Amino acid sequence: MTMGASRPVASTTMSFNLAAAQDFEGSERTFVRDKQRLSMMNLHFASMSWRVILQAFQQQIDDKTLVPVCIMKSRRHDETPTKLRLPNKLPEDRRKVLGKRTGAVTAKVVQTKMELAFLMQGGSLNKNEALRGKYILFRSVVPCPLQLVDSCTIANMRWLQEEQEARVPGLVHFSRQFPLKFSLPATDRHFSNKGAEKALNNSDNTWLMYHFLCDTHKAAQIQKTEFDLLSGNVSAMLMFSIATRQGNSLNEMKNILKDLIETRLLIQVGKPPAEYTEHRRAVHDLFLAPGHSAMPDGRRATASENILRRRLILEHLCNGNLQRSDCIEFWLPTADFASRDQVVHVLQEWLIPALLPGPCPEFPRSRWTGADLALDFLGVLQSHHALLRPLIQIWTQGHTHVDPQLPSSSSRAGLDNEGWSAASNLQNTVDADRGDVVLQHPVPERPVQSNASTAQLADPELPAWFQSAEDVAVDLQDHVQAETGDVNWASFNAALKAKLARWCEHSSVQHVFVVMRAAMKAPLKLLSDVLTFAGSTWEQQQAALKAKTGTRSYRVLKAADGSLERSFMTRLSEGFHGQLQSLPSSACLRVTRVLLFRMLARAGAAGEQLMFAEHRAFPYKLFTALKQNMQNIEAFPDQPCMMDRLSFEIKKKFPDLRTAEAQACLHSLASIIWTDISCVEATHASTRRITTVRSVQVSAVSFEQVNSDHMSRELSTLREAMREQTGAQAPRTKTQKRHQGHTARKKRRPVGKPRKYKRGGGAYRAFMSIHGRGNRLGPSMSRLTQNYHEAKRDPERFARYVEAGKAGTVAARAGYEALENVREDGTEGKEPGRQNCLLCRTYDQN
Repeated sequence: MTMGASRPVASTTMSFNLAAAQDFEGSERTFVRDKQRLSMMNLHFASMSWRVILQAFQQQIDDKTLVPVCIMKSRRHDETPTKLRLPNKLPEDRRKVLGKRTGAVTAKVVQTKMELAFLMQGGSLNKNEALRGKYILFRSVVPCPLQLVDSCTIANMRWLQEEQEARVPGLVHFSRQFPLKFSLPATDRHFSNKGAEKALNNSDNTWLMYHFLCDTHKAAQIQKTEFDLLSGNVSAMLMFSIATRQGNSLNEMKNILKDLIETRLLIQVGKPPAEYTEHRRAVHDLFLAPGHSAMPDGRRATASENILRRRLILEHLCNGNLQRSDCIEFWLPTADFASRDQVVHVLQEWLIPALLPGPCPEFPRSRWTGADLALDFLGVLQSHHALLRPLIQIWTQGHTHVDPQLPSSSSRAGLDNEGWSAASNLQNTVDADRGDVVLQHPVPERPVQSNASTAQLADPELPAWFQSAEDVAVDLQDHVQAETGDVNWASFNAALKAKLARWCEHSSVQHVFVVMRAAMKAPLKLLSDVLTFAGSTWEQQQAALKAKTGTRSYRVLKAADGSLERSFMTRLSEGFHGQLQSLPSSACLRVTRVLLFRMLARAGAAGEQLMFAEHRAFPYKLFTALKQNMQNIEAFPDQPCMMDRLSFEIKKKFPDLRTAEAQACLHSLASIIWTDISCVEATHASTRRITTVRSVQVSAVSFEQVNSDHMSRELSTLREAMREQTGAQAPRTKTQKRHQGHTARKKRRPVGKPRKYKRGGGAYRAFMSIHGRGNRLGPSMSRLTQNYHEAKRDPERFARYVEAGKAGTVAARAGYEALENVREDGTEGKEPGRQNCLLCRTYDQN
């Protein structure tokens, strides 16, 4: 095949890794330039390949070998701001719009993923008799480069998508032979995407278009709708996360916890009451449940191991009444089981890393996942003897002079005496006879819309001055010095600590994490399910199931059969009707019930409005005909006015959806429909991350380099998927071929000769055998070495180690194990390290 007159297209293989860069003979600049040229060549080659493919199909259609049934095109696109250098040949007017003339600017980068599929039927003249009358689906990917845009307008997005579709030459002419033409775009809910897709469909209304809005964005929006009620608490959580990442802040907090354990420890003798154990398990089931996060499987497995380890330590050492905030209870089976100093030492060594395993995770305002991690971190601290409040109070001492002005009570008049605010801000009193909360006001009604800020009516358990994120967050611009324009970080940190101190003093802190974590169970499970269905692993599992059993599921079918809605509503119902055993008894108030009800109601209403109502309608409902128990349905009872154009035309074409052609058409549509753009967002994240890393302390990466890297990764991913399907092996580089067959073999020890171990004694080995048995190499061993040198300064104490070392030398020369079962007091026993560990002794006792 030739390009033009005499320019051969030699190869379209793209593999740019470290080994290939090492094998390349030339400068790095030449390598980058050739990579850009190869990326451009692959784009031209892909366009020419599509032209040849369409011509081949056209020839088979003309020969009556294949009969066209329907053609489908699927596009997923989204934009993201990325900091890079603009193209050199960009017009001057667009340069002025996008940014500066030189240097890095933040430009909008649009990414598109496009697929084409053709459903054909074997013709009567097909040479292969087995294919006559059979339905064949041809599906392939159209490589699309990144694109720059100055603003996301309808005209710009339409122009970009038309440019991408033009990469398949002859598509318009070829599609005219198909009786059914489907356009299936999937984007987020931005107005420019909706308007662009409508404009594209209006320009050629022969395509039956349905615009799928991303389900992952909807699931994240449901969760965000819940937390909008508590924007002030979210801002405080973000401030705490920033505070734990400051220099030495984490060590200071750990030292504060050590002092709190030493001063507040209360040792009880006996067996803890059963209600203590039930409450502790309920708290751990809420905040330390393994495998409940919406993170990938690999990270989830590692996180589950850490969570189980923390839970084991906390269940073992926090065996008292977790609701007591005045002390830290620890129950011992007998009074002589351990001394107070031993208990304090074990708690400080094991409990603090379980309570503060690291910096607090950041609560994501703009990301999909990770909100549960921040809530779990703070919830564990607060639920165990309410340690969060004294921790913040002691840590922020001396920084509470920044006091935000509170609005006067007259300015808040009328806001707390009506509507939901009245229901949530009731003064709770207890009836002596019934033991229940007594209402001091009549049942409130929905207030009339007024000019009052919605943020002031948002949070039922925080005062109005604290409800908006602007009131809680620390604005960086307020701490910029007017003389120099630099940020006064000392003032910023002081304001941060001051607002943290005010936040932790509020009574809502004792229950807000429990309520937020319990209310987000349903949205979190929904988000996890949607991300699971969007992944390639689930698609591979369904393909394997299809090959094994002949049946499979699709993303659009999962949405249509109501499985997502049932799982969401089940957890929502548990939140409405279940009991929060992890809630402290002091927080069992009407204000807590109102807050939980509002958050769950918001989640249910947002889920119904954004997702589930659409899933029960057409065209999702049309794909329920693919289910085995729906095969007896001859026609849907819905009126034509209840259908979209795509469903109406399919029903018009196939009155009976049980026919083979109708089933083949529905299966083809379901296989190419994407109900989310998670893959596009993931590629955006990798592009931004790589661009940021490669732009540190050097010139920013140019758009040409970013585009060539993107095309390399996209085509390499497609090639790897093809290799998995065909079982082919990846080609080896020159370095791998050069070292082939020259791998050094390990020398094996002759069989029969035992390995020689160094035996003997000595003062140092005796010291380590007594104090360091069972310890891992690390900081603990360094501390033991320092203790050994300190012991050498005490002649009387060091003499014992010298005598034990001499005895170990004599025992080793006699053929016995040296320094086995030696204690500091000279006695013998099994596992000296384990016998001296209070944690292991208590565990064995239980």
